[in-house]
Amino acid sequence: MSANAAYIEENKSPHASQNASNFDEGKDDRSSETSVSSAKEGSKDPSEAFAGKETVLVFRLRVLVILALLSAAIAVSAVVYKITYESEEDEFETQFAGSATKILSSFENIVQDKIAAVGSLALAATIYTANNNITWPLFALDSFQERAAIAKSLSDAIFIGMYPVIFDENRSAWEQFAQDHFYDICDEAIVYQSKKGVSPFGDKCHPSVTNHWINLNLNTAHGESHRGLIDKSFDLQKVVMGGFSSAPPGDFQSNTGNYMTNLIATWLSFAAGESVTYLGDPITNVYVPVFDSLGTERSPVGIVNAVIHWISFFQNVLPENIRGVTLVLQAPVLNRSPILLMALKSLQ
Repeated sequence: MSANAAYIEENKSPHASQNASNFDEGKDDRSSETSVSSAKEGSKDPSEAFAGKETVLVFRLRVLVILALLSAAIAVSAVVYKITYESEEDEFETQFAGSATKILSSFENIVQDKIAAVGSLALAATIYTANNNITWPLFALDSFQERAAIAKSLSDAIFIGMYPVIFDENRSAWEQFAQDHFYDICDEAIVYQSKKGVSPFGDKCHPSVTNHWINLNLNTAHGESHRGLIDKSFDLQKVVMGGFSSAPPGDFQSNTGNYMTNLIATWLSFAAGESVTYLGDPITNVYVPVFDSLGTERSPVGIVNAVIHWISFFQNVLPENIRGVTLVLQAPVLNRSPILLMALKSLQ
């Protein structure tokens, strides 16, 4: 057995030596390749590391540039927005202040000019009776139609009328005077109207309004109390403006149950010369006292009543490039708290 082993060992030794030699050579080759590869890798590490670091720095630089550009864009946008906002705000405030000043100026003109035109009719009645030694109320103002038409035109009122104050002691005399001169007053009005011409709206509305108003139940109508305002005007001996009255929207034929709708629409239609729909916006009664003399010891003997349509006073006040503003007015009425007037929009 040992001989066989020796024989086998002898027979295998050349091959084994060769294999061992080959193995060692392969191992040496791989070792040399590994060392060469390691040498090569060692020679590449500095450049690759530098390239990697450079890539990271470039990326960071790009991020910083983007952030800087973004910050600059935000800052520029914020500055532009702030400048634009402040500019538009200043422009709006300037425009609003100008519009408000214009409206207030127009409102002051209403009090000074428009109401003064109504007062001219009351002054004419006072002068007429004083110069002719006429006792109120037994007189009819000469050329009343012409005087009233001028006062109505200058004041832009939609209605104007003059009423004497009748006391119990002169009621009978007044009723007799009114009956005796009724046709004279009507004839004077007809002559004046025939010279001036009838409004184009007159032929359209007359039959309809007459027939419609016959069916109105005036007991259901609720209007402003004139008595308290007239008493206040007499007590103060000054012009008194009533509250802001309105009625449901409609035209002169509308059946709203409130006669004021038809009445106001008729006034507006006569003024415009065509059918006008009343939109429910406010009107105000103005009361101007009429005195028996011009002296300090004067007494009120009558009243001139004018109806003004507020929105007509503020039309065409603002320039066309202004879209319009909302106007809210307040006014005290007698001893009541201020009444808020509905907004008048798009005042142009």
